[in-house]
Amino acid sequence: MKRFLIFLFCVTALFGCGRKQKEIVIVPDIEKNHLQRSHIFGQVKSIETESIALIPDSTDGFSEGEKLSTIVQNYSSDGYLTSIVRLGNENDTTYKEIITYSSEAKELAHETYNTANSLIGKTVFEYNRYGFKSKESCYKMDSLIYFIDYKTDDKGNVVEMTHHRGGVAMRSRIAYNKAGLVARIEEFEPSGKLFKYATIEYDNYGDEVNRRVFKTGDELIEYTYTEYNQQGHVVKIIYEDRLHQIRESSMFSDYDKHGNWTKEEKSVNNRPLYLRKRNITYY
Repeated sequence: MKRFLIFLFCVTALFGCGRKQKEIVIVPDIEKNHLQRSHIFGQVKSIETESIALIPDSTDGFSEGEKLSTIVQNYSSDGYLTSIVRLGNENDTTYKEIITYSSEAKELAHETYNTANSLIGKTVFEYNRYGFKSKESCYKMDSLIYFIDYKTDDKGNVVEMTHHRGGVAMRSRIAYNKAGLVARIEEFEPSGKLFKYATIEYDNYGDEVNRRVFKTGDELIEYTYTEYNQQGHVVKIIYEDRLHQIRESSMFSDYDKHGNWTKEEKSVNNRPLYLRKRNITYY
């Protein structure tokens, strides 16, 4: 009997170890690729997202109406966005954005093209001698629209941005938590006075759950709440704009085998607005 109890304890311990959760690893923002930043799982090759209007029907509910748009996002095998294509109702290309990278996977440029495949805009990025982002310049045709100067810490995290447009400079500061995730964003008037700031909270897995935006004086003006299921898949996002009395809700469902949602229902002030369907292909 004693030997049987020892054997039973060993078997229980063995299977208990098999059920033990894996160690939680939080990836700092600076190390994330585009898929990770967008909370998308798996080695994604492309995502085709179709937006469809929701209209009232005879049953006091809502049904699918006209197709609003179709967007195709393409990714490299290591998770970086390489192009965005907008399709018209005839599946013709109405807009295209191409993203190019250096051999170190640093963004070099975003080029935008119209329906005639003519270059209409370009955003270029510059880096300092340490390989950290230092400047972003946006052009429409040959005209400079704005540029952003970046300051980074010793890891490459952007800690300050100064946005120059039309002779006006707007500055922002970014702070990170111990896990390397953005925790606070401050925005300043051209005079240097703080006029708005945001705080971001995360769960134990490093996924954003609460984002609050305050005016000077700590008045809450915006709030975003994100909910996940036990598998870490997003199920709900609630956004509230208190200044304009707007409340938006996104409900996600119909997940694929990798846990990525394939259906989203968007409502504004409790009125269904549109439906988004995603078709995701993998490498």
